[in-house]
Amino acid sequence: MHITARERILLTLLVHASSSVSQIQLAEAASVSVRTIQRDLKRLKRTVRKFGLELLRKKDHSVYLQGDRAELLAHLQSMDPMEFTSEERQGVLLVRLLMISEPMKLFTLASELGVTTATVSSDLDKTSEWLEAHGLDLIRKRGYGIEIQGLEKNKRRAMSGILSNHLTEETLYDAMYHEEVQHKVTDQLLHLVELPMVKKVLYTVQRVKEERFPHIADQSLIALVVHTTLALERLRQGELITMDPDQLEALEQTDEHVIARTISKALEESFDMEIPAEEIGYLVMHLRGARVSGQEEIPFEELNTELISRIKQLIRGVEEELDVELYEPSLIQDLLSHLKPALYRIRQGMTISNPLLERIRRDYEALFSVTKNQASFIFSPLSIPDAEVGLLVLHFGSVLEQRKRSLGLRALVICPSGIGSAKMLASRMKQRFPEITSITNASMFELNAYDEEAYDLVISTVKLEHTQKVFHVSPVLTEEEIQAVRSFIETYQTEHHEGREAFLTAGASATFEEMTMLGRMMNHFLRSIEITRSDDVWQGIGESLHSLERRGYVSQVENVQDALRQRENVGGLAIPETGLALYHTRSKAVNAPFFHILHLKENKKLMSMSNEEEMVKRILIMAAPESLQPFEIAFMSYVSTLFIGSKEQTAVFRTGSKREVAQMLEQECRDYLSAFI
Repeated sequence: MHITARERILLTLLVHASSSVSQIQLAEAASVSVRTIQRDLKRLKRTVRKFGLELLRKKDHSVYLQGDRAELLAHLQSMDPMEFTSEERQGVLLVRLLMISEPMKLFTLASELGVTTATVSSDLDKTSEWLEAHGLDLIRKRGYGIEIQGLEKNKRRAMSGILSNHLTEETLYDAMYHEEVQHKVTDQLLHLVELPMVKKVLYTVQRVKEERFPHIADQSLIALVVHTTLALERLRQGELITMDPDQLEALEQTDEHVIARTISKALEESFDMEIPAEEIGYLVMHLRGARVSGQEEIPFEELNTELISRIKQLIRGVEEELDVELYEPSLIQDLLSHLKPALYRIRQGMTISNPLLERIRRDYEALFSVTKNQASFIFSPLSIPDAEVGLLVLHFGSVLEQRKRSLGLRALVICPSGIGSAKMLASRMKQRFPEITSITNASMFELNAYDEEAYDLVISTVKLEHTQKVFHVSPVLTEEEIQAVRSFIETYQTEHHEGREAFLTAGASATFEEMTMLGRMMNHFLRSIEITRSDDVWQGIGESLHSLERRGYVSQVENVQDALRQRENVGGLAIPETGLALYHTRSKAVNAPFFHILHLKENKKLMSMSNEEEMVKRILIMAAPESLQPFEIAFMSYVSTLFIGSKEQTAVFRTGSKREVAQMLEQECRDYLSAFI
């Protein structure tokens, strides 16, 4: 059972008191306000009941313990003072000060942590620069106390960052489901807010997650839960947050706002409180900055063509410096899935934790250095933090380590840190264990959905109940871990040799039906190609759509045109420095994918994807049905990358004839289909 340092001070006073103790006395002992003591007393009542005691209140509001105090006294005397590293103490001190609304005495902080006032003073000196970077000031005055001053939103961001950096998937899982935390600093930080409240937030958010945003990575889910819990706690204390009205209005137009509103409604029902629009806005920011796990493709109509161009520059830069080949469509898709939220996080000053950073730096020293230099140059003036660089390295490392998989065993991989580390672990397994042909990635929070008996072995980066076929490993697999798994596989193969023939067809990457569907889709796409001329953008788009309607590609021209207009309203569609603009969408009114080029008789000035004006000569019109299979979405996304591919490809789209465009796209389709098969 956890007893916080302040609770220990209060209980020690009460257990030794021969009479009732006033709330003022308790507040002075703990160096907090009477209002804070009133909140603490509710939790103290629950705590002392576990020792067979009752905390009773007199008419004068003083309190006393009723019952035999021996067990509680023995427990308090047996408690060891917290032993933290300097860095851990700084985290606890910062969150402690950020959570309170009144100054706190130096000796109280020292007492809570079991260290001297000089130690606390030294720790606080080290936090000043970090606080300044978050727009906060550390105030220290003799006779006044210590407090952190600054905007509420900056306090929230700082608290969320500290808690998220110390919370891992494993520690949160233990706290939520086992109600125990082995790591002392995490235990201390978790209990700065009520653990039942964290649980309630997690359960509420997970209910919405399953339906509305199932692909969020576990670490991002933790950051969202931490942020939400802190927000609710601060709201409960009457601390309201503000947001620029224009920024809030822009956030309310995003897809993530729909999800954030759903989460807020669920939280309002769970906690019986109203959540202001500004709080929902900050939920949107967290959702937009969240990492995703799994293999979810970004719909082609949401692709940022300028970002794809920079990703290709990044890949080329790393290839040239290391003299390796990295390029493949799946790498572009993976980096796009990662970088869209990552760049948003960086611009908004949102930090992430990368527990693998030091290991990545050590094991991939050259790759890390090259990736950092290239990313700094390509995404300038943004400064890419090392934690984000480390995640980029995982994507490149997964490609470098890939080997053709052999046939054999089925493995369940529990790797909740996100798609990069999951792919790294999967690639290392394929390289080291060619016998493993089927690898299924699972999140810790989704374990109940998988039958362990359906797999030959279980590889986990978090500790699970140990059985003969469950192995706890790091995402980069140490030699000791490899030997343990290798020993198991060799024994398993000897014992199950007769059944191995059953897996001979397990390695097929696509079914015949999927090949047929993709080939048919490509055929529709290639047959649709036309180049028409017009004086006006929307007049030309309308004429193209009517032509497509006559050919059966479109069923309702107005609906498709409206969808394209809505896409234009979201942001600029001109592709920087190409003379091209991409108008694209998915709609129920589209029966088959199509591609048209509208050649304008005169250059038109349009807003680009980088929010600058661009002179455009050709409009690329591309659309697909709303309902597509993941492999079909992947193909359409790949086509979008060609518009800013090589200089030769871009030139064909900008000036080429219908025949030249069709020939180039047909060759790309052949190559893509061959790789798919």
